[in-house]
Amino acid sequence: MYYGTQQPGKTLSMLNTDEYAKLTWESRINAGAVGGNGNPAHAQFGNGPSPVIPDYIFPAGAMEGDPRVAQDANGNYINYSSDIDGAEFNKTKWLITKANKQGTNWLDEIYNPAPIQNHQIGASGGNESGRYAISMNYFDQKGIMMYTNYKRYSLRTNTEFNINKRVRIGENFQIAYGESESARR
Repeated sequence: MYYGTQQPGKTLSMLNTDEYAKLTWESRINAGAVGGNGNPAHAQFGNGPSPVIPDYIFPAGAMEGDPRVAQDANGNYINYSSDIDGAEFNKTKWLITKANKQGTNWLDEIYNPAPIQNHQIGASGGNESGRYAISMNYFDQKGIMMYTNYKRYSLRTNTEFNINKRVRIGENFQIAYGESESARR
């Protein structure tokens, strides 16, 4: 038997929000997608010489104090709506969403160290007229990515009998049952 832990190796280096905005700016400049002022324009990051990270993703590019994100005395957004099919959606009502200015490393969020274990037991024996072997196995591997795992149960038997000096009969039998969960949710 063994029991251990597996963990992700070196993962990709992810961009934070500021790095992503700068890369978007650089790609637009390199593609020649600039306005009359010589600067790129982007719904979230503005149209200046460098990108500006907004306080809100929705409405696009909104900063604190923007009347579109006004709040009542209880802190509820006055112009909030989640009815994306409504006539006023994205005109006077928005799915108001604050920006995550520091960013999220999603690989760190979904990958974690995970246990793995394997247990096996077997027995064998025999004499001049016959031999046998039997083994059972249990394997359980939790995935390093959230909501993934694999589990297996197996049984194996072998027998062999001598009918005479020239004839032997026997069987090999193996059965296994596995369960897995993938990250599709």
